[in-house]
Amino acid sequence: MAKNGGIIEGKELLNKGAIMGSLNENEKLLVKVEDIYTENFKDKNHFKKQGGGLSVSSNLKIPGVTVAFNKKDKRQNTISTAVNTDFIIKGEQKDSTDLGFNTDIEKAQTVTKDKSTHLDANLHTDLLNSSERETLTEALEKLIDISSSITSPNEGGIFNTYKENRFGNLLNKYLKRKKEYTEILRDKNISDIDKRNVLNQVVKEFLDERGYKGTAPVIMIGEKTQAVDGKFDGVERIFISKQDLNKENIANILGHELGHMNHYDMTEETAKNIESRIKLENKKSVDTQGKYETLLSDLRKKYENIPIGEEAVQIQRDIPNYQKEDYEAITVPIEAVGTFAGVTGEIGIIYNEFEGNEEFGIIFGGKPMLGISATKKIERDAKIYSKPGAKIKDFQGFYGGIKAEVAFIIKYNFEMEIMDNKGTINQGSSIGAPNISAFGSLGYRWVEEINIDDNPILKLIFKEATKNKEEIKTVVTVIKNIQEAKKLKKEYSKGVNYEKNKN
Repeated sequence: MAKNGGIIEGKELLNKGAIMGSLNENEKLLVKVEDIYTENFKDKNHFKKQGGGLSVSSNLKIPGVTVAFNKKDKRQNTISTAVNTDFIIKGEQKDSTDLGFNTDIEKAQTVTKDKSTHLDANLHTDLLNSSERETLTEALEKLIDISSSITSPNEGGIFNTYKENRFGNLLNKYLKRKKEYTEILRDKNISDIDKRNVLNQVVKEFLDERGYKGTAPVIMIGEKTQAVDGKFDGVERIFISKQDLNKENIANILGHELGHMNHYDMTEETAKNIESRIKLENKKSVDTQGKYETLLSDLRKKYENIPIGEEAVQIQRDIPNYQKEDYEAITVPIEAVGTFAGVTGEIGIIYNEFEGNEEFGIIFGGKPMLGISATKKIERDAKIYSKPGAKIKDFQGFYGGIKAEVAFIIKYNFEMEIMDNKGTINQGSSIGAPNISAFGSLGYRWVEEINIDDNPILKLIFKEATKNKEEIKTVVTVIKNIQEAKKLKKEYSKGVNYEKNKN
Protein backbone atom coordinates (compact mmCIF):
# COMPACT_ATOMS: atom_id res chain seq x y z
CA MET A 1 0.00 0.00 0.00
CA ALA A 2 1.32 3.41 -1.00
CA LYS A 3 1.05 6.20 1.55
CA ASN A 4 0.25 9.05 -0.86
CA GLY A 5 -0.54 7.47 -4.22
CA GLY A 6 2.13 7.19 -6.93
CA ILE A 7 2.64 5.48 -10.27
CA ILE A 8 3.50 1.86 -11.07
CA GLU A 9 4.60 1.54 -14.68
CA GLY A 10 5.88 -1.46 -16.64
CA LYS A 11 5.14 -4.12 -19.24
CA GLU A 12 3.03 -6.47 -17.12
CA LEU A 13 1.93 -6.88 -13.49
CA LEU A 14 1.02 -9.98 -11.46
CA ASN A 15 -0.94 -9.47 -8.25
CA LYS A 16 -0.94 -12.74 -6.31
CA GLY A 17 -3.32 -12.48 -3.38
CA ALA A 18 -1.94 -9.03 -2.40
CA ILE A 19 -3.56 -5.74 -1.38
CA MET A 20 -2.53 -2.72 -3.42
CA GLY A 21 -3.67 0.90 -3.39
CA SER A 22 -3.23 4.25 -1.71
CA LEU A 23 -3.89 5.13 1.93
CA ASN A 24 -4.56 8.76 0.97
CA GLU A 25 -8.12 9.06 -0.34
CA ASN A 26 -7.22 12.21 -2.26
CA GLU A 27 -4.15 10.69 -3.99
CA LYS A 28 -4.91 7.53 -5.96
CA LEU A 29 -2.38 4.90 -7.01
CA LEU A 30 -1.99 4.77 -10.82
CA VAL A 31 -0.98 1.51 -12.53
CA LYS A 32 0.14 1.74 -16.20
CA VAL A 33 1.03 -1.62 -17.81
CA GLU A 34 0.54 -3.57 -21.04
CA ASP A 35 -1.03 -6.58 -19.36
CA ILE A 36 -2.20 -7.41 -15.85
CA TYR A 37 -2.95 -10.67 -14.04
CA THR A 38 -4.63 -11.35 -10.74
CA GLU A 39 -4.16 -14.64 -8.91
CA ASN A 40 -6.12 -15.60 -5.83
CA PHE A 41 -5.45 -18.52 -3.53
CA LYS A 42 -7.73 -20.83 -5.48
CA ASP A 43 -8.23 -19.26 -8.90
CA LYS A 44 -6.42 -17.10 -11.44
CA ASN A 45 -8.09 -14.38 -13.53
CA HIS A 46 -6.65 -12.78 -16.65
CA PHE A 47 -7.68 -9.35 -17.76
CA LYS A 48 -9.65 -10.99 -20.60
CA LYS A 49 -12.21 -11.91 -17.98
CA GLN A 50 -12.28 -15.67 -18.46
CA GLY A 51 -10.59 -18.61 -16.85
CA GLY A 52 -10.79 -22.20 -15.82
CA GLY A 53 -9.14 -24.90 -13.79
CA LEU A 54 -8.78 -28.62 -13.19
CA SER A 55 -8.36 -30.17 -9.75
CA VAL A 56 -7.92 -33.67 -8.35
CA SER A 57 -8.49 -34.16 -4.63
CA SER A 58 -6.09 -36.16 -2.46
CA ASN A 59 -8.75 -38.72 -1.59
CA LEU A 60 -8.96 -39.92 -5.18
CA LYS A 61 -12.24 -38.29 -6.13
CA ILE A 62 -12.97 -37.65 -9.76
CA PRO A 63 -11.26 -34.51 -11.15
CA GLY A 64 -13.31 -31.33 -10.95
CA VAL A 65 -13.43 -28.58 -13.59
CA THR A 66 -13.89 -24.89 -12.76
CA VAL A 67 -15.19 -22.39 -15.34
CA ALA A 68 -15.29 -18.64 -14.60
CA PHE A 69 -16.01 -15.27 -16.27
CA ASN A 70 -15.29 -11.78 -14.94
CA LYS A 71 -17.45 -9.21 -13.15
CA LYS A 72 -16.76 -11.04 -9.92
CA ASP A 73 -16.30 -10.17 -6.27
CA LYS A 74 -14.95 -13.42 -4.86
CA ARG A 75 -14.46 -13.84 -1.14
CA GLN A 76 -11.63 -16.27 -0.52
CA ASN A 77 -8.80 -16.94 1.88
CA THR A 78 -6.52 -14.47 0.08
CA ILE A 79 -8.06 -12.25 -2.61
CA SER A 80 -6.20 -9.96 -5.00
CA THR A 81 -7.43 -6.53 -3.85
CA ALA A 82 -7.10 -3.02 -5.32
CA VAL A 83 -8.22 -0.05 -3.20
CA ASN A 84 -8.24 3.59 -4.38
CA THR A 85 -6.41 2.59 -7.57
CA ASP A 86 -6.73 3.56 -11.25
CA PHE A 87 -5.56 1.29 -14.08
CA ILE A 88 -4.44 2.10 -17.62
CA ILE A 89 -4.01 -1.06 -19.69
CA LYS A 90 -2.49 -0.63 -23.17
CA GLY A 91 -3.47 3.04 -22.98
CA GLU A 92 -7.09 2.31 -22.08
CA GLN A 93 -8.68 3.24 -18.73
CA LYS A 94 -9.90 0.12 -16.87
CA ASP A 95 -11.99 -0.34 -13.76
CA SER A 96 -10.60 -2.47 -10.88
CA THR A 97 -13.60 -4.79 -10.87
CA ASP A 98 -13.34 -5.38 -14.63
CA LEU A 99 -9.83 -6.69 -14.06
CA GLY A 100 -10.95 -9.19 -11.44
CA PHE A 101 -9.83 -7.20 -8.38
CA ASN A 102 -11.69 -7.17 -5.10
CA THR A 103 -12.25 -3.54 -4.06
CA ASP A 104 -13.48 -4.11 -0.50
CA ILE A 105 -10.51 -4.40 1.85
CA GLU A 106 -12.65 -6.08 4.50
CA LYS A 107 -13.17 -9.01 2.15
CA ALA A 108 -9.49 -9.53 1.35
CA GLN A 109 -9.26 -12.56 3.65
CA THR A 110 -12.54 -14.38 4.20
CA VAL A 111 -14.17 -17.72 3.52
CA THR A 112 -14.75 -18.37 -0.19
CA LYS A 113 -18.00 -16.80 -1.31
CA ASP A 114 -19.24 -15.46 -4.64
CA LYS A 115 -22.04 -12.91 -4.91
CA SER A 116 -21.46 -11.94 -8.53
CA THR A 117 -23.79 -12.59 -11.40
CA HIS A 118 -21.15 -14.11 -13.64
CA LEU A 119 -20.67 -17.84 -14.31
CA ASP A 120 -18.47 -19.56 -11.72
CA ALA A 121 -19.34 -23.25 -11.98
CA ASN A 122 -17.67 -26.31 -10.51
CA LEU A 123 -18.27 -29.39 -12.65
CA HIS A 124 -17.42 -32.42 -10.55
CA THR A 125 -18.49 -36.04 -10.35
CA ASP A 126 -22.11 -35.20 -11.07
CA LEU A 127 -21.23 -35.66 -14.74
CA LEU A 128 -20.54 -39.36 -14.10
CA ASN A 129 -22.93 -41.95 -12.82
CA SER A 130 -22.19 -43.94 -9.68
CA SER A 131 -20.78 -46.96 -11.53
CA GLU A 132 -18.40 -44.84 -13.61
CA ARG A 133 -17.17 -42.96 -10.55
CA GLU A 134 -16.47 -46.15 -8.65
CA THR A 135 -14.67 -47.72 -11.62
CA LEU A 136 -12.38 -44.72 -12.11
CA THR A 137 -11.68 -44.40 -8.39
CA GLU A 138 -10.82 -48.09 -8.10
CA ALA A 139 -8.50 -47.85 -11.11
CA LEU A 140 -6.62 -44.98 -9.50
CA GLU A 141 -6.30 -46.92 -6.24
CA LYS A 142 -4.95 -49.96 -8.09
CA LEU A 143 -2.33 -47.84 -9.83
CA ILE A 144 -1.14 -46.52 -6.47
CA ASP A 145 -1.05 -50.05 -4.99
CA ILE A 146 0.94 -51.34 -7.99
CA SER A 147 3.39 -48.44 -7.71
CA SER A 148 3.88 -49.10 -3.99
CA SER A 149 4.47 -52.82 -4.54
CA ILE A 150 7.14 -52.12 -7.16
CA THR A 151 9.03 -49.50 -5.14
CA SER A 152 8.67 -51.23 -1.75
CA PRO A 153 8.15 -54.99 -2.16
CA ASN A 154 8.37 -57.14 0.94
CA GLU A 155 9.06 -60.80 1.61
CA GLY A 156 6.35 -62.04 -0.76
CA GLY A 157 7.70 -60.23 -3.81
CA ILE A 158 6.05 -57.59 -5.98
CA PHE A 159 2.89 -59.52 -6.87
CA ASN A 160 2.11 -60.63 -3.30
CA THR A 161 2.88 -57.14 -1.98
CA TYR A 162 0.36 -55.74 -4.46
CA LYS A 163 -2.26 -58.22 -3.17
CA GLU A 164 -1.49 -57.16 0.41
CA ASN A 165 -1.89 -53.49 -0.53
CA ARG A 166 -5.25 -54.19 -2.15
CA PHE A 167 -6.39 -56.38 0.76
CA GLY A 168 -5.51 -53.73 3.35
CA ASN A 169 -7.04 -50.84 1.43
CA LEU A 170 -10.24 -52.75 0.66
CA LEU A 171 -10.58 -53.82 4.30
CA ASN A 172 -10.14 -50.19 5.30
CA LYS A 173 -12.91 -49.09 2.89
CA TYR A 174 -15.18 -51.86 4.15
CA LEU A 175 -14.71 -50.82 7.80
CA LYS A 176 -15.38 -47.17 6.97
CA ARG A 177 -18.61 -48.20 5.30
CA LYS A 178 -19.73 -50.46 8.17
CA LYS A 179 -20.06 -47.76 10.81
CA GLU A 180 -22.30 -49.94 12.99
CA TYR A 181 -19.46 -52.43 13.50
CA THR A 182 -16.81 -49.82 14.24
CA GLU A 183 -19.12 -48.03 16.68
CA ILE A 184 -19.82 -51.27 18.56
CA LEU A 185 -16.07 -51.94 18.83
CA ARG A 186 -15.55 -48.44 20.28
CA ASP A 187 -18.33 -48.78 22.89
CA LYS A 188 -16.85 -49.62 26.30
CA ASN A 189 -20.28 -50.82 27.46
CA ILE A 190 -20.43 -53.64 24.90
CA SER A 191 -19.32 -57.04 26.22
CA ASP A 192 -16.15 -58.77 25.03
CA ILE A 193 -18.18 -61.63 23.58
CA ASP A 194 -20.32 -59.24 21.52
CA LYS A 195 -17.17 -57.54 20.20
CA ARG A 196 -15.70 -60.94 19.35
CA ASN A 197 -18.88 -61.74 17.41
CA VAL A 198 -18.63 -58.47 15.52
CA LEU A 199 -15.03 -59.24 14.52
CA ASN A 200 -16.12 -62.64 13.23
CA GLN A 201 -18.88 -61.01 11.21
CA VAL A 202 -16.48 -58.38 9.85
CA VAL A 203 -14.05 -61.03 8.60
CA LYS A 204 -16.80 -63.23 7.12
CA GLU A 205 -18.65 -60.40 5.36
CA PHE A 206 -15.48 -58.85 4.00
CA LEU A 207 -14.15 -62.13 2.61
CA ASP A 208 -17.57 -62.97 1.15
CA GLU A 209 -17.65 -59.60 -0.63
CA ARG A 210 -14.24 -60.34 -2.13
CA GLY A 211 -15.48 -63.65 -3.51
CA TYR A 212 -13.56 -65.85 -1.07
CA LYS A 213 -14.97 -69.40 -1.16
CA GLY A 214 -13.09 -70.94 1.77
CA THR A 215 -13.85 -70.93 5.50
CA ALA A 216 -13.11 -67.66 7.27
CA PRO A 217 -10.70 -67.66 10.23
CA VAL A 218 -12.43 -67.95 13.60
CA ILE A 219 -11.91 -65.07 16.02
CA MET A 220 -11.55 -66.20 19.65
CA ILE A 221 -10.65 -64.50 22.91
CA GLY A 222 -7.32 -65.89 24.11
CA GLU A 223 -4.42 -65.27 26.46
CA LYS A 224 -2.50 -63.26 23.91
CA THR A 225 -3.13 -61.94 20.44
CA GLN A 226 -1.77 -64.21 17.72
CA ALA A 227 -2.76 -65.86 14.45
CA VAL A 228 -2.62 -69.64 14.05
CA ASP A 229 -2.92 -71.39 10.70
CA GLY A 230 -4.95 -74.57 10.14
CA LYS A 231 -2.08 -77.09 10.16
CA PHE A 232 -2.96 -78.29 13.67
CA ASP A 233 -6.63 -79.28 13.26
CA GLY A 234 -7.74 -77.70 9.98
CA VAL A 235 -9.17 -74.54 11.61
CA GLU A 236 -7.58 -71.14 11.10
CA ARG A 237 -7.88 -69.06 14.26
CA ILE A 238 -7.09 -65.55 15.33
CA PHE A 239 -6.83 -65.20 19.10
CA ILE A 240 -7.42 -61.69 20.45
CA SER A 241 -6.57 -60.87 24.05
CA LYS A 242 -9.18 -59.04 26.14
CA GLN A 243 -6.83 -56.11 26.43
CA ASP A 244 -6.40 -55.77 22.67
CA LEU A 245 -10.11 -56.35 22.07
CA ASN A 246 -10.85 -53.09 23.89
CA LYS A 247 -8.11 -50.97 22.35
CA GLU A 248 -9.05 -48.10 20.05
CA ASN A 249 -6.88 -49.60 17.28
CA ILE A 250 -8.56 -53.03 17.36
CA ALA A 251 -9.24 -52.72 13.60
CA ASN A 252 -5.50 -52.35 12.95
CA ILE A 253 -4.79 -55.33 15.21
CA LEU A 254 -7.28 -57.42 13.25
CA GLY A 255 -5.65 -56.39 9.95
CA HIS A 256 -2.23 -57.27 11.34
CA GLU A 257 -3.27 -60.77 12.38
CA LEU A 258 -5.05 -61.41 9.07
CA GLY A 259 -1.73 -60.57 7.43
CA HIS A 260 -0.11 -63.49 9.25
CA MET A 261 -2.42 -65.88 7.42
CA ASN A 262 -0.34 -65.57 4.22
CA HIS A 263 1.52 -68.77 3.40
CA TYR A 264 4.83 -66.95 2.80
CA ASP A 265 4.66 -65.00 6.08
CA MET A 266 7.97 -65.36 7.96
CA THR A 267 8.52 -61.82 9.21
CA GLU A 268 6.30 -58.96 10.32
CA GLU A 269 6.44 -57.18 6.95
CA THR A 270 3.18 -58.54 5.53
CA ALA A 271 1.22 -58.06 8.75
CA LYS A 272 2.61 -54.55 9.27
CA ASN A 273 1.79 -53.62 5.68
CA ILE A 274 -1.88 -54.57 6.00
CA GLU A 275 -2.14 -53.07 9.49
CA SER A 276 -0.80 -49.72 8.25
CA ARG A 277 -3.57 -49.43 5.65
CA ILE A 278 -6.38 -49.43 8.21
CA LYS A 279 -6.95 -45.72 8.77
CA LEU A 280 -10.22 -45.10 10.56
CA GLU A 281 -10.67 -41.40 11.23
CA ASN A 282 -12.74 -41.69 14.40
CA LYS A 283 -11.39 -43.98 17.12
CA LYS A 284 -12.87 -42.27 20.20
CA SER A 285 -15.12 -44.16 22.57
CA VAL A 286 -18.86 -43.90 21.98
CA ASP A 287 -22.01 -44.93 23.81
CA THR A 288 -24.33 -46.65 21.34
CA GLN A 289 -27.10 -46.71 23.99
CA GLY A 290 -28.46 -50.03 22.85
CA LYS A 291 -29.32 -49.00 19.27
CA TYR A 292 -27.55 -52.08 17.89
CA GLU A 293 -29.13 -54.60 20.26
CA THR A 294 -31.08 -56.36 17.48
CA LEU A 295 -27.88 -56.80 15.47
CA LEU A 296 -25.95 -58.04 18.49
CA SER A 297 -28.71 -60.49 19.37
CA ASP A 298 -28.57 -61.98 15.87
CA LEU A 299 -24.78 -62.30 16.06
CA ARG A 300 -24.99 -64.04 19.46
CA LYS A 301 -27.12 -66.75 17.90
CA LYS A 302 -24.89 -66.99 14.85
CA TYR A 303 -21.64 -67.43 16.77
CA GLU A 304 -22.92 -69.11 19.93
CA ASN A 305 -20.88 -72.28 19.27
CA ILE A 306 -17.49 -70.53 19.34
CA PRO A 307 -15.74 -71.53 22.59
CA ILE A 308 -15.39 -68.85 25.26
CA GLY A 309 -13.56 -68.37 28.55
CA GLU A 310 -11.24 -71.13 29.78
CA GLU A 311 -12.29 -73.42 26.94
CA ALA A 312 -11.00 -70.91 24.38
CA VAL A 313 -7.80 -70.34 26.37
CA GLN A 314 -7.19 -74.09 26.61
CA ILE A 315 -7.58 -74.48 22.84
CA GLN A 316 -4.88 -71.85 22.38
CA ARG A 317 -2.60 -73.62 24.86
CA ASP A 318 -3.16 -77.04 23.28
CA ILE A 319 -2.03 -75.92 19.84
CA PRO A 320 1.64 -76.95 19.46
CA ASN A 321 4.06 -74.10 19.90
CA TYR A 322 5.53 -74.59 16.44
CA GLN A 323 2.15 -73.64 14.96
CA LYS A 324 2.09 -70.21 16.63
CA GLU A 325 3.59 -66.95 15.48
CA ASP A 326 5.77 -66.07 18.42
CA TYR A 327 9.49 -65.40 18.35
CA GLU A 328 11.05 -62.17 17.15
CA ALA A 329 14.63 -61.95 15.87
CA ILE A 330 16.88 -59.34 14.32
CA THR A 331 20.31 -60.02 12.83
CA VAL A 332 23.05 -57.84 11.38
CA PRO A 333 24.84 -59.68 8.54
CA ILE A 334 28.18 -58.37 7.25
CA GLU A 335 28.90 -59.44 3.69
CA ALA A 336 32.36 -59.40 2.09
CA VAL A 337 32.33 -60.02 -1.66
CA GLY A 338 35.21 -60.66 -4.07
CA THR A 339 35.21 -61.33 -7.79
CA PHE A 340 34.23 -65.01 -7.58
CA ALA A 341 33.55 -65.70 -3.91
CA GLY A 342 32.42 -64.11 -0.71
CA VAL A 343 31.42 -64.76 2.86
CA THR A 344 28.65 -63.55 5.16
CA GLY A 345 28.91 -63.46 8.93
CA GLU A 346 26.07 -62.34 11.15
CA ILE A 347 25.17 -61.72 14.76
CA GLY A 348 21.80 -60.96 16.28
CA ILE A 349 19.38 -61.38 19.14
CA ILE A 350 16.16 -63.34 19.54
CA TYR A 351 13.36 -63.12 22.08
CA ASN A 352 10.15 -64.99 22.77
CA GLU A 353 7.39 -64.92 25.39
CA PHE A 354 4.61 -67.44 25.76
CA GLU A 355 2.40 -68.40 28.69
CA GLY A 356 4.45 -66.21 31.02
CA ASN A 357 7.80 -67.78 30.09
CA GLU A 358 10.52 -65.75 28.40
CA GLU A 359 13.44 -66.87 26.26
CA PHE A 360 16.49 -64.80 25.30
CA GLY A 361 19.19 -65.80 22.86
CA ILE A 362 22.22 -64.67 20.88
CA ILE A 363 22.42 -65.57 17.18
CA PHE A 364 25.67 -66.40 15.39
CA GLY A 365 25.76 -67.35 11.74
CA GLY A 366 27.92 -67.60 8.66
CA LYS A 367 27.82 -68.83 5.09
CA PRO A 368 30.29 -68.97 2.20
CA MET A 369 29.18 -67.55 -1.16
CA LEU A 370 30.09 -68.54 -4.71
CA GLY A 371 29.34 -66.53 -7.82
CA ILE A 372 30.62 -63.49 -9.67
CA SER A 373 30.75 -59.76 -8.97
CA ALA A 374 32.06 -56.83 -11.00
CA THR A 375 33.27 -55.07 -7.85
CA LYS A 376 34.68 -55.99 -4.47
CA LYS A 377 32.83 -54.66 -1.47
CA ILE A 378 31.93 -55.03 2.20
CA GLU A 379 28.30 -54.37 3.08
CA ARG A 380 26.23 -54.32 6.27
CA ASP A 381 22.51 -54.95 6.50
CA ALA A 382 19.73 -55.71 8.99
CA LYS A 383 17.31 -58.63 8.71
CA ILE A 384 14.22 -59.33 10.76
CA TYR A 385 12.28 -62.52 11.44
CA SER A 386 9.07 -63.68 13.12
CA LYS A 387 8.54 -67.37 12.72
CA PRO A 388 5.89 -69.76 14.06
CA GLY A 389 7.53 -71.46 17.02
CA ALA A 390 7.67 -70.95 20.79
CA LYS A 391 11.26 -72.16 21.11
CA ILE A 392 13.99 -69.79 20.03
CA LYS A 393 16.17 -72.82 19.22
CA ASP A 394 13.90 -73.42 16.22
CA PHE A 395 15.72 -70.54 14.54
CA GLN A 396 18.95 -72.53 14.60
CA GLY A 397 19.81 -74.53 11.50
CA PHE A 398 20.99 -74.47 7.91
CA TYR A 399 20.09 -71.54 5.70
CA GLY A 400 21.13 -70.25 2.30
CA GLY A 401 19.82 -68.89 -0.95
CA ILE A 402 20.63 -66.85 -4.01
CA LYS A 403 21.28 -63.15 -4.37
CA ALA A 404 21.61 -60.95 -7.46
CA GLU A 405 22.24 -57.25 -7.93
CA VAL A 406 22.32 -54.85 -10.87
CA ALA A 407 23.26 -51.24 -10.19
CA PHE A 408 24.02 -48.10 -12.12
CA ILE A 409 23.08 -45.21 -9.83
CA ILE A 410 19.78 -47.02 -9.22
CA LYS A 411 20.39 -50.45 -7.68
CA TYR A 412 17.93 -53.32 -8.06
CA ASN A 413 18.50 -56.34 -5.84
CA PHE A 414 16.83 -59.74 -5.62
CA GLU A 415 17.38 -62.25 -2.83
CA MET A 416 15.73 -65.55 -1.97
CA GLU A 417 16.63 -66.89 1.46
CA ILE A 418 15.80 -70.50 2.26
CA MET A 419 15.39 -71.85 5.79
CA ASP A 420 13.15 -74.57 7.21
CA ASN A 421 12.30 -75.60 3.64
CA LYS A 422 10.67 -72.22 3.02
CA GLY A 423 11.81 -69.54 0.61
CA THR A 424 11.56 -65.86 1.46
CA ILE A 425 11.91 -63.41 -1.44
CA ASN A 426 13.23 -59.91 -0.86
CA GLN A 427 13.58 -57.44 -3.71
CA GLY A 428 13.77 -53.72 -4.01
CA SER A 429 15.60 -50.71 -5.38
CA SER A 430 17.87 -48.10 -3.86
CA ILE A 431 20.89 -45.95 -4.62
CA GLY A 432 23.96 -47.92 -5.65
CA ALA A 433 27.38 -47.64 -7.25
CA PRO A 434 27.74 -49.39 -10.64
CA ASN A 435 27.88 -53.17 -10.18
CA ILE A 436 26.49 -56.49 -11.35
CA SER A 437 26.69 -59.64 -9.25
CA ALA A 438 25.08 -63.01 -8.58
CA PHE A 439 25.88 -65.44 -5.74
CA GLY A 440 24.63 -68.65 -4.20
CA SER A 441 25.23 -69.48 -0.54
CA LEU A 442 24.76 -72.10 2.17
CA GLY A 443 25.51 -71.70 5.85
CA TYR A 444 24.45 -72.37 9.40
CA ARG A 445 22.98 -70.32 12.25
CA TRP A 446 23.52 -71.04 15.94
CA VAL A 447 21.24 -69.82 18.73
CA GLU A 448 22.79 -69.65 22.19
CA GLU A 449 20.10 -69.34 24.88
CA ILE A 450 21.13 -67.07 27.73
CA ASN A 451 19.76 -66.46 31.22
CA ILE A 452 19.45 -62.76 32.02
CA ASP A 453 16.72 -62.92 34.67
CA ASP A 454 18.93 -60.95 37.05
CA ASN A 455 19.64 -58.22 34.52
CA PRO A 456 16.45 -56.18 33.93
CA ILE A 457 18.23 -53.59 31.75
CA LEU A 458 19.53 -56.23 29.34
CA LYS A 459 16.08 -57.86 29.25
CA LEU A 460 14.54 -54.53 28.34
CA ILE A 461 17.08 -54.04 25.54
CA PHE A 462 16.23 -57.46 24.07
CA LYS A 463 12.49 -56.82 24.25
CA GLU A 464 12.58 -53.30 22.81
CA ALA A 465 15.05 -54.15 20.04
CA THR A 466 13.02 -57.12 18.80
CA LYS A 467 9.75 -55.26 19.25
CA ASN A 468 11.01 -52.33 17.16
CA LYS A 469 13.01 -54.38 14.68
CA GLU A 470 11.25 -52.84 11.65
CA GLU A 471 12.31 -49.36 12.75
CA ILE A 472 15.89 -50.54 13.33
CA LYS A 473 15.97 -52.06 9.85
CA THR A 474 14.73 -48.79 8.38
CA VAL A 475 17.53 -46.84 10.11
CA VAL A 476 20.15 -49.28 8.81
CA THR A 477 18.73 -48.97 5.29
CA VAL A 478 18.90 -45.17 5.45
CA ILE A 479 22.53 -45.33 6.61
CA LYS A 480 23.33 -47.71 3.73
CA ASN A 481 21.76 -45.35 1.20
CA ILE A 482 23.75 -42.42 2.58
CA GLN A 483 26.97 -44.42 2.28
CA GLU A 484 26.08 -45.46 -1.28
CA ALA A 485 25.35 -41.84 -2.17
CA LYS A 486 28.81 -40.84 -0.90
CA LYS A 487 30.40 -43.59 -3.01
CA LEU A 488 28.53 -42.37 -6.08
CA LYS A 489 29.67 -38.82 -5.45
CA LYS A 490 33.26 -40.00 -5.08
CA GLU A 491 33.09 -42.05 -8.30
CA TYR A 492 31.56 -39.10 -10.14
CA SER A 493 34.29 -36.78 -8.88
CA LYS A 494 36.95 -39.21 -10.12
CA GLY A 495 35.36 -39.20 -13.57
CA VAL A 496 35.18 -35.42 -13.71
CA ASN A 497 38.84 -35.04 -12.62
CA TYR A 498 39.89 -37.63 -15.21
CA GLU A 499 38.18 -35.72 -18.00
CA LYS A 500 39.76 -32.46 -16.82
CA ASN A 501 43.25 -33.97 -16.72
CA LYS A 502 42.75 -35.57 -20.14
CA ASN A 503 41.86 -32.24 -21.61
